[in-house]
Amino acid sequence: LMVCCKVCKSRNTKHIGSKNNCLIHRCLDCSLVFVDPLPSDEELDFFYNNYHKSDQYNKKFKSKIRKTKFRLFFLKFFLSGRDFIDIGCNQGYAVEAARQMKFNPCGSDVDNEAIDKASKDFPDCTFFQNSIEEIADKDKKYDLIYCSEVIEHVKDPVSFTKSLKKILKPKGIIFLTTPDIDHKSLPKDKSSLFETNFIRPPEHLYYFTIQSIELLFRNNKLSKNRFLKTRSPSIKLIARH
Repeated sequence: LMVCCKVCKSRNTKHIGSKNNCLIHRCLDCSLVFVDPLPSDEELDFFYNNYHKSDQYNKKFKSKIRKTKFRLFFLKFFLSGRDFIDIGCNQGYAVEAARQMKFNPCGSDVDNEAIDKASKDFPDCTFFQNSIEEIADKDKKYDLIYCSEVIEHVKDPVSFTKSLKKILKPKGIIFLTTPDIDHKSLPKDKSSLFETNFIRPPEHLYYFTIQSIELLFRNNKLSKNRFLKTRSPSIKLIARH
């Protein structure tokens, strides 16, 4: 039975391997690599409650703030307003960077421990524990939506992208990063990546390419997409209506 691609709905897909009890497929039409069937919410909760990354994430926080301020300095040139939200803000470093750069910042994450820590560490910033879909129901819109290394974790990237569009002001921009499985620095033969940390379900459920993320955004009426050149295997996208 052919598995259906989540982005382009094609059934022209191929099973390319398995890892950590997850089956991984590639769409031969839009090039998306994805896990199917998806883990249950319970399995994902269990995984994230034992998540190793937050400590390692924590150690780098000064450099993270510095790196984000540099990005925001560049992104400011594209913006007319200052309302900023970080979707999947983890422990709040990008939100603090935005505050230091004179934005009106807030951050959201589904992880309540990360949000508690962010609120303690950065009391001048606003944080809430919500999914992007819940935020989209609130009717507030933002000039800059910052979303770094998040979309590969979510179960439904289509609903996620629709919600991003819904909270974007007419002249606003989305800055999004995600790993690039077709980046020139990686081997053409993807089977060797299963031996590395690049493919790591259930943490990452989707592995995008420029082609597949462009299609996902266009299908959801975000048609002005600019991809920044990257040396590391990462997609960096500036998107607008």
